[in-house]
Amino acid sequence: MGSKEEIEQEIDTLWRSAFADAIRVPPSLAEWREAQHELMEENTLKGLALLQPWLGILEFGLNWLAQIHFALNNESDVGPKQPEYRVPWALIGASCAYGWAIRNACVSGFDTPGRALLRTFVESLFLCLAVLHDKSLGEAYEAADTDQQIVTFWHTHASPKNLHKRIIQIEESLYFPEDLVGELTEWRREEYEVMSQSSHLSYLASVMTCLPASIENEEEHGLGIFGRVSANSHRTIGYAARMLWYFSRISYNKLIGPSDSSDSLLILNIEDENHQTLVIGAKVFSQITMKHWGKFA
Repeated sequence: MGSKEEIEQEIDTLWRSAFADAIRVPPSLAEWREAQHELMEENTLKGLALLQPWLGILEFGLNWLAQIHFALNNESDVGPKQPEYRVPWALIGASCAYGWAIRNACVSGFDTPGRALLRTFVESLFLCLAVLHDKSLGEAYEAADTDQQIVTFWHTHASPKNLHKRIIQIEESLYFPEDLVGELTEWRREEYEVMSQSSHLSYLASVMTCLPASIENEEEHGLGIFGRVSANSHRTIGYAARMLWYFSRISYNKLIGPSDSSDSLLILNIEDENHQTLVIGAKVFSQITMKHWGKFA
């Protein structure tokens, strides 16, 4: 294995040699790389500036999610502290990784790939909610360790249809009003249809990936195959942040509880700075989300 410079030099040598054999002057690969690098930098600066406030809210929420993962982690080694932590620890950690991947994809100008990641992000959070409310489901998830068992688990328990049913049942068990359950269900269903179009590309979705709408002017479309910060990313980043907020609200009592709670993974210790960070972080995350959204408050 060589360095980046070494492999680029090797490619350049072969490139020039191939053009020499064809008696042609080779285009400059160095100029091509430099142009791509400049485009990536421009996209990133534009994305960081124009995808607010939801980009900042998502980043804060993902940091809170990371703190939950750390709280479930062994202090001396990588891995969950206790056997009952395993599945939530794994799903929360995976969700955090997918969340940052969504953030990076959208900031770099790759909204459609980011939205495909968003589907897995959402399904991981939904599954984590489900296992927090049903320990037997978590046991079945952990036990599925062969290809066939994994396929069977997902078709039987964790397909999009089954996950959505479980989420509705959780909301009903928490005594959500019927009209609120209906609104939340419709909101999730509408967003899921959009995410699915990015996972299973229609012709229109393919075209919009090649020629996304500019974040500065939705009527203006431009080349997107090397990245172009898109107006569509407002929705992608916004839904990721809102869904993480939803997870934090519905999972909170299952994750963090008082000393007399036997139903929470983490027993709250107000003297522990890490626990204070989790509690205050969840509060601030909810406040900032509601300030900029207001729906389902």
